[in-house]
Order: sequence, then C-alpha cells, then structure tokens
Amino acid sequence: MSYEFNPESKLFEFPNPYKIQNLALLAAGGLMSLGGIGTLVAVRERIAQGADLPALKVIGIAVLLLGLGFWFLARAFVQLRYFFGRNRPASLAPVVAADVDGDSNGARFYKETLRQNAISYPEPRGALNGLLYSMLPSLIFAPRVIQRAAQSQFYNFLALAATFVSFLICWLAFGQSRADGWIGLAYGLFAFFQIIRPMTRSAAGATDVQVGKGSLIALVVLAVLGPVMLGMFASRLPSLDEVSVNGVVCVALLCALLSCAVFGVALKNQLRGAPDAVGAARVMDTVTMNAHPNKLIEELDRILMSRWYSNIPNRRYTRRSPQITGRQGQFAAEMFEETQPRPQANRVAEGIGHALSTPRFFWLTCLTALGLAGVLAGRSPPCWSARPSCRGRRWPAPPHLPSASSRWACSV
Repeated sequence: MSYEFNPESKLFEFPNPYKIQNLALLAAGGLMSLGGIGTLVAVRERIAQGADLPALKVIGIAVLLLGLGFWFLARAFVQLRYFFGRNRPASLAPVVAADVDGDSNGARFYKETLRQNAISYPEPRGALNGLLYSMLPSLIFAPRVIQRAAQSQFYNFLALAATFVSFLICWLAFGQSRADGWIGLAYGLFAFFQIIRPMTRSAAGATDVQVGKGSLIALVVLAVLGPVMLGMFASRLPSLDEVSVNGVVCVALLCALLSCAVFGVALKNQLRGAPDAVGAARVMDTVTMNAHPNKLIEELDRILMSRWYSNIPNRRYTRRSPQITGRQGQFAAEMFEETQPRPQANRVAEGIGHALSTPRFFWLTCLTALGLAGVLAGRSPPCWSARPSCRGRRWPAPPHLPSASSRWACSV
C-alpha cells in the first residue's frame, strides 16, 4: 500500500474501511487463541499419565484453534492502518514511462470506449444468472468481482437449500437406524465443500459462474434419491458407536443459508440508486504555428499538467510522438492519459454506531456479526462428558465436578 504524506492536504486520509471487520477479527482471533491454549492446559494432566490417540486428537484440535486464532489476529493487525496513495486504485491499463512512446491493448480498448461515448457491460449467461439479475437489475453495473461473488453465493444458496431439504428427509426417515451416524457424515462432508467452495475461488482469476441444466438435475437427483440410496445401504454400513453429528450439520446448514440470505440483502442495499453518469466532452481546435511538431506536444503536456489532480501526475497509457521526414510534411501524434482517481466521500463506516444507523452498512455489519457468531459457535470450549467406556481407564474428574465415580473423557 502506497502512502504519501502531505501536510497541506488531507485528501487521502479518511477513516479505515476495515474498522468494523477488524473488531470482529480481533474478537474471533483472541477467543480462538484462548480456546486453543485452554485446551492444551486441560489436556496436560492426561498427557502426563500417558499419551494415547484421543489425547493426541485433542492436541491436534488445540493446535488448529491456535493456528486459526493467530491467522485472524494477523489479518486484523495488517488492516489496523489503511493508506490510500497515488498508486491506488490500480491503473486501467499498463502505464507508459515518461518520455517514452508506447501503447497497449488495454489503452486501445478504453480509447474506443471514449470514442463511442458508452460503456458496454457483458450480459450474464445461464438460467440462474438470468433469475439473479432479474431480482437485482443494478447488479450488471457492479464491478466484475462483485458480480462473481453474487453469482457464486446465489448458486450456493440454492445448492444448500436442496441439500438441507434432502438432509431433513433422510434424517426423519432413517434417523433411528444404523445409518444415523452416516447421515450426518455424508451430508456434512457435502455441505462442507459447498460452503468452502466460494471462498477458495480466487477473485482475480475467477470466471463468471455458469450454472447449467446439468448442475440443477444433479442437485435434484441428489435431494430425491440420496435418502433412498442411504437407506438401502444402511444395513451394510459399519456401526459408528453412537457417533452422530446430525444436529451439528443441521445447525451448520441453517447458518450457511442465513449467511447467503444476509449477503443478498446487503448486496441489494449496496446497489441502491442509479449508476454514476458517464460522459465525454469532445473538443476540436485548429492551431497555426511555425515550429517543430514536438513543440505542439510540449504545449499539450503543459495543458494536461495544469489539470493534474492534487498535483499528482497523470497516468499515461498512450504516447506517440510526431514523426516527419524532411523539413515539412504530414505527421500524426497521440496522447492518452488519466487523472489520479480520487476517493469518494461518505463511503466508509466511521464506527459501529454509524454502520448500524446507515442502511448502506447495516446489513454488511450484520453479515460480519454473523460470521463472528459462527466462529464463536464453532469454537466450543474444552468440556468433560460421561461416557460408558474408555479403554478401561479411570480418569480424574475435573475440578468443577463433585466426584470421580464415573469414567470421564475430554472432548472439544
């Protein structure tokens, strides 16, 4: 991130746009780190009596909690300060160095856009994209990265909804059979990949999400026949010894559906209003001068320099100096530059109170809070639960329980 300090201008000094997200990251990272440390402390006495597989699993979970907690904290620390300098945002096309002739495909594209005095937006393709853009007409004017995220989350919402309906049918129909534990594992694994998939796609290299008839047919077949197939093979599946994560999977699917819905509402509030008006001013003039054509280019350079925004040099995308043969004749020259982009006012939430009182930021804040609640719900503290057997070993009761008459197992 570039930063330029100018005591005479506070143009690029505005509130940190990551302020609310940093609060959530610090809270989540701190609690997960404390949970990991607390789990390690709780399992120390168990390790002293002899390490076994359950204890090693608990240590692995503690290390995972510490890793995630430190990752959240590190991300918040990086975003504690936000600087907007002359190199932000990124240039529209490759920049040509000073006193060097050059051009690029990107520059030619934007020159043609100015000549046409219109900006073209690619039309969405696919059945579900057509449904999405009919509900959010202004989405077509949003940046491509926002469109890709909206398409991905919309498809994810439909896929998770079909998975949730299929899971409920399967749970109610075969929840009392030997397949009870396998129901949660199978649907939990499928839901995990559905939830993680949008987050693993690179925003820079991702393409538009295309959902065709094949994907829809596969989801419908899975929702209808999945419970039946699982019931057919229930008798052949090995027993999981009362291990069941059906409740966890049900809550996780509901939270994922709620997150996708809040994302849609937040996006709708962000896209309110008409897009900014775009126009081009055409100026044609005739110049009579008795000098070398380079003098004309120098004069144009001085005119453009007088229009620099906040004395920041323009971004030069095309420059073609005049070339003539002999003492006189025709020549051609070209210059294409962009003034420094400027930050827009009132586009940053100054605090939680401002975010909650502004419709533009309210649902984004709710989405951040929902993510924090999901992290806290997933990080369950170390607890002790009575179990019928544990390799014949009697473990000591934790200090907050009255006796050690039963066998106890540490679970996270």
